[in-house]
Amino acid sequence: MVRPKKDEYLRKSKRINLRLDEDQYDIIEGYANAANLTISEYIRQQAVHGKVNISCPIYVDMDQVHEVVQELSAIGNNLNQIAVYFHIGGSKTEAVRDAIYEAICLVRKTCRELTKKLGEYHGDLETLCK
Repeated sequence: MVRPKKDEYLRKSKRINLRLDEDQYDIIEGYANAANLTISEYIRQQAVHGKVNISCPIYVDMDQVHEVVQELSAIGNNLNQIAVYFHIGGSKTEAVRDAIYEAICLVRKTCRELTKKLGEYHGDLETLCK
């Protein structure tokens, strides 16, 4: 059985030949694969539109995000209580200073944890498109 002919407006009658070295070909092939396009279609879109959007969905574990948000909220409440204490004329004691340092340590620790958790979702296209 013969394949039906394409409509006139869908036919590609013009041809451009392009020579590449191995490295150039590998780069273009990688981008085309990341965009889920053939090499020809990728080059065609690059030439006509100037850009091919490559999108990779990023999946986030909302339980981990919720956990970090709760920790940051608790730290914010502690810092707010310390600020209120000073605004009502509280004295600067060793215990207050320790509470401030503890809050700062918690903020740093939470930032490190957040960076670690988000680091799993940051990287090159191969990492993101798994």
